[in-house]
Amino acid sequence: MRFVKFIIGIALLPFCYALGKVFVAVCVSSPSMTACLLGGAMLAVLFVIKKGYIGRVYVLLHELNHAMWSAVTGNQVKMFYVSRAGGHVETENYSVIAAFAPYFFSIPMALLAAVHLILWIAGSIPVWVRYTEYCIAGFIIGWHIVTTVKVVVQEQSELKQEGLFFSFSAIYAFFFFWNGLFLSVLSPNFYVADFIRLGYKETIFVLIRCGHLAGSTIELIWRLLT
Repeated sequence: MRFVKFIIGIALLPFCYALGKVFVAVCVSSPSMTACLLGGAMLAVLFVIKKGYIGRVYVLLHELNHAMWSAVTGNQVKMFYVSRAGGHVETENYSVIAAFAPYFFSIPMALLAAVHLILWIAGSIPVWVRYTEYCIAGFIIGWHIVTTVKVVVQEQSELKQEGLFFSFSAIYAFFFFWNGLFLSVLSPNFYVADFIRLGYKETIFVLIRCGHLAGSTIELIWRLLT
């Protein structure tokens, strides 16, 4: 089973590249958005360095992700426990998506995108509100990356259980998918439709290139053996 997951991890690499490229495209869709995102991310890094590991906040979001995605995948949550020292979610059955969810899905980013949609439906959004949203988004993404890396460096049983290569490939792909999607909701120049279109285009392009590379490699090996 570990070998199968390793192969799946390799198969996810083209999607990792394509989604990462689309994520960057959203971030640089406007100079003001890029500047605010970078400023917010740098502030988050400084904040984490100064304050250290944000215990109860991170633990709460971590366990909420486990519980939420367990429910989404049709898995019953039997117990939910959070304290400053740590947390635990007990579910009816094990779910890979629910196990990885805290590392790729940001609940604060989802809430920020939801608030933006409510403001957009209510009327036009002032420029200063947009800039504030970008700064908050940058802070959230920066904080999520730094704290996730810090936690992953520690021993995480779910990652080790599924295999590190498969785990990192899946987390990378889903992280850039969700955050790219949420940023496209916030961006006035890069819409969700653009995110889907470019994501599809980049994925197909990478898959074709990988197919050509695989074909050339097989052909080269065949010539060497015959």
